[in-house]
Amino acid sequence: MGIAAHSFSSEAMANSHLVWRLEENMSFEQAAMLDILAVAVHVARRGRIRPGGTVLCMGAGPAGNAIMQTAKLMGASRVIMSEVSPLAVRIAEECGADRIIDINKQDLAEAAMEETNGEGVCTVYNSVGSEESINQALLILDAGGTMGKIVIHIAD
Repeated sequence: MGIAAHSFSSEAMANSHLVWRLEENMSFEQAAMLDILAVAVHVARRGRIRPGGTVLCMGAGPAGNAIMQTAKLMGASRVIMSEVSPLAVRIAEECGADRIIDINKQDLAEAAMEETNGEGVCTVYNSVGSEESINQALLILDAGGTMGKIVIHIAD
């Protein structure tokens, strides 16, 4: 696996310092998730999760799910996720999300504040990136909370 043009091809030329050998017992499907896992660990570490704190992951795609699982490993007592896709909701449930808020059916800020007894969450990880999601995240954070923006979408 490597970081170079055509690195997901069966063959490619690359500088040796940009390539590493996969372990024999690692599938290509598992290796494909290494990039997302690296981002999740980096983002979760920067989010200043308080031990026992509640975290919100906005977006339950591959990045959101990886961040959710990493946040739990780093001491979050509860991880709430927000999502719109029924498939992503099911996968988030299987991956261990404590609560999933379907933002098509519930107001995110209202539901998250209810989940935290009005206190808010210590950390929000935003893998949605819209202006609306950033504004919502700011409403949900507790005093001194941290927001990690994984993506930002800029309107045309």
